[in-house]
Amino acid sequence: MQRDSKKPALRKTLLERRDGLSHDMIMLCERQIRRHISKIPGYRDAQTIGCYFAEGSEVPTRQIILEARSAGRLVCLPRVSNGALEFAAVEGPGDLVEGSLGIMEPHARCDPCPAPDVLLVPAVGVSHNGARLGRGGGHYDRFLDAYSGISVALAFTVQLVHNIPEQDWDRRVSWVVTEDGATRASRER
Repeated sequence: MQRDSKKPALRKTLLERRDGLSHDMIMLCERQIRRHISKIPGYRDAQTIGCYFAEGSEVPTRQIILEARSAGRLVCLPRVSNGALEFAAVEGPGDLVEGSLGIMEPHARCDPCPAPDVLLVPAVGVSHNGARLGRGGGHYDRFLDAYSGISVALAFTVQLVHNIPEQDWDRRVSWVVTEDGATRASRER
């Protein structure tokens, strides 16, 4: 397994871009991103939504989670178990604890979820073809390898790049959503 030496530099550049967005700009973009997510075929009918608990300058997900819950959908967030992602149902902030990676995740008492109908995935960077650059742990790539539902990378336009270096283990998402719109991506290489 050979690592791509371009990824750390690209990750650093894209994080700097994302971190440079003002709070007001992030909130404005978040509203547009929510509107675009709702237009993805299959999202409105999804009974189970897999999401992430946003931190720092990631695309905020609080409103997405609240809207999905108020629509009667099962909302599942990831937790790391034995080095792999598993999703568990959450009903509110009281169900979250800080996980082994320092990220908020469902408490151990939260019931595991079936594979979500739609999976909203965080991204450090993404290309229009669905190639995604994450934090570098490969957790989402391993999960996506066996996932057959609708996967959606959430990002700001400043995180879009023409090309993301890909290794054999990298997995693409089926949709890319930014404040500028939703793009169906090719999961094929």
